[in-house]
Amino acid sequence: MRLPRLGVRCRTLAVTVLLFPAIAFAAGYAGMHYETGPVALLDLETPAGEGPFRVVVAVHGGGWWAGTRADAAAFCREMVKIGLACASIDYRTAPATRFPGQIEDVEAAIRFLTTNAAKFRLVTSGVVLAGESAGGQIVAWLGAQHPAGVPIRAVIAFSTPTDLAALGEPVRALGVVPPEIHDLLGVSGWGERDVAEMRLASPVFAIRADGPPFLLVHGRADRLVPAVQSENFCGAIRNSGGHCETILIPGARHGLWSEDQFDKWRNAWLPAVTEWLDKRQDTKRQSR
Repeated sequence: MRLPRLGVRCRTLAVTVLLFPAIAFAAGYAGMHYETGPVALLDLETPAGEGPFRVVVAVHGGGWWAGTRADAAAFCREMVKIGLACASIDYRTAPATRFPGQIEDVEAAIRFLTTNAAKFRLVTSGVVLAGESAGGQIVAWLGAQHPAGVPIRAVIAFSTPTDLAALGEPVRALGVVPPEIHDLLGVSGWGERDVAEMRLASPVFAIRADGPPFLLVHGRADRLVPAVQSENFCGAIRNSGGHCETILIPGARHGLWSEDQFDKWRNAWLPAVTEWLDKRQDTKRQSR
């Protein structure tokens, strides 16, 4: 469903389009199915202008078991302000859907957007993936693995768990794993097979050569996912010959997209993210 983004009467809008057919207005598309199933929904916002626009696919966090695409709405609004289209998506959550089901959903959303690029005034050469926390793990894994047929031009990951075994290490002596990791993978201990499953879902162990550029944003005061997770992942990407940069924010906690954190820390990362996107040849902003 196409939603007008302008505060004008419909009759005025129609006359304007007739008089100035070359003008393309900002648009919003809410609750679109990117695949069959009740959860496979996305919201897409596009800037004003002719396009085609580079598109960011935003993946929410929530420990792999909670959250909705609405949690990425504030981030998407900032992307649209700088001239990018942005799609926030829902995906199947744990424990009903184990890894890699979440990966498969994001891949399906990317295919939907590229297949319908002309309809929504989007470029067809690939997407920028962005995610936070559990969503960061999803986009980081996809970017690190960059499977064939999934056009990913860049990855921006916030507060991202990149090594699930290391993340669970503090409770290993108790013989348990964090409940979020249990729900995502179905592992219940620290046997050889359990650890192998954790490594399989960890972006740091999924890195392949010639992947897309990465930008990792992390709060130094994050106690749920320590910033060293992003630092180590970035180092591993560089060691593989890839491009990776970090933005480490002193005093910031976990959940930089959350309502209580977003406005407080936006100015600490948004200008740098905007500049980073502008420097990527395949993600330059289109004229607005």
